[in-house]
Amino acid sequence: MEAYQAAMSTIKDGVALGTFCLRFLRWCYGTMKCQPSSWTGTFAAAADSASRQRWSEFNGHVNRVLQIIPSKFPYPHDPEQSWINFTIQNEVVDLYVSCLSDDNAVLKSYEKFLAMMPTNVVLVRRACDFMLTKEYFPMCRGVCSAAIFERPKAKLLWTIKLILSHQDGNVTQMRKSFQNATSNLPFSHQLWKDFMLFEVAQKNSDGVRSIVRRCRQLQIIIEESLNAVLSTSRYLPKLPCLEIKK
Repeated sequence: MEAYQAAMSTIKDGVALGTFCLRFLRWCYGTMKCQPSSWTGTFAAAADSASRQRWSEFNGHVNRVLQIIPSKFPYPHDPEQSWINFTIQNEVVDLYVSCLSDDNAVLKSYEKFLAMMPTNVVLVRRACDFMLTKEYFPMCRGVCSAAIFERPKAKLLWTIKLILSHQDGNVTQMRKSFQNATSNLPFSHQLWKDFMLFEVAQKNSDGVRSIVRRCRQLQIIIEESLNAVLSTSRYLPKLPCLEIKK
């Protein structure tokens, strides 16, 4: 244990430090006597005082590792520019969450880690996936909205937002979510295609025309998708003529 901790302070390379810390935590994980499924995130869940001590130490190690592992790395060809990588942090979170069996403990853990890494899009997705599975919809909406505020250009976050809007069954809110998503990511062909499919399903010919016109302005080819949908759509007989002038 002492050797691991001493080594952490000597590693200067960010990637090497992250890899080393992850191995250290996996070693700590292996020393805990309780099976992962028996943990709930509280000391009382441990079988004995020694196990509770190990769990307490493991919590401390996880917090320390997440604080010292860098997430911003300079480009090799341009040190003035940097890129964000939370890969190691997400593996640490996954390892920690795998020790928990109580839903409330998992939820609190995600809340803590999101507060530490609010721009970690993958972590937001995993937290939202858990909340959706457990039907914690209001909390999931709050997490997603806060994350979009931090990273409005992250397509993954808008996908979650659209899933939540669909879950609500509110057509107006769903349309607004699509409008906001395509406004922030105007060159996402998939978002425009999904928006178009939504308007076709709503039998909204004006909405479809507006989408096609906007895509033409952006030079996004979407007519083929529209024709394919209309040729097989069960809504076609009820949809007004969609002749769209260029």
